[in-house]
Amino acid sequence: LSLLASFIVTQLAKCFSDHALLILSLLLGLLGSLLLIDEPLAPNLGESRFFLGFALITIAFPFGRNIALAMFSKVLGPTPQGAWFGLCFVIGAIPRCLGPSWSLYVLNLACFIFPSPAPCPPGGRSCLEFAISAFFFASTLLLIRIFSRSILPFDERWADSKRRGSPVLELSPASSAARRAVKRAKQNFTQLNSATQH
Repeated sequence: LSLLASFIVTQLAKCFSDHALLILSLLLGLLGSLLLIDEPLAPNLGESRFFLGFALITIAFPFGRNIALAMFSKVLGPTPQGAWFGLCFVIGAIPRCLGPSWSLYVLNLACFIFPSPAPCPPGGRSCLEFAISAFFFASTLLLIRIFSRSILPFDERWADSKRRGSPVLELSPASSAARRAVKRAKQNFTQLNSATQH
């Protein structure tokens, strides 16, 4: 499903804006998460609801990731993007590292928080985990609505800023704070390198 979703994104991107496709992926993830909530917050999770919810989430993640990376690239514009994408991938790796352990913990925590109906199924209850996932999908949709002007492509923000006469926020390593940080990092690296050679 993930490979199919990646192919479908490529085709849909020709017809729809990145913004609309990102909203679609978040809605798919929200709906999938809501379908996977089990007792006591929702009726018993049957096979058909499980497979439908799982399919929606499986489609939503690669769909949203591809679109989010494309949008991020367009938001950055003509600035050197390597450092920003490196940071993006490092931050994106944190949930992949912590996610499996956190997931098992939350499945078992749900049995403690919601002891009935007893007994707790082997492996725990999915109600808390997918309620939290649904909350994050809904929160992201809300944040995109609130900050929709900030995630416009650089070209559109630039044209809009010229019309309004306001500066464009540039995420450029050429900014003065970033230049100072890079200079300090180079100095530290040079000092460390020279200290290890002696």
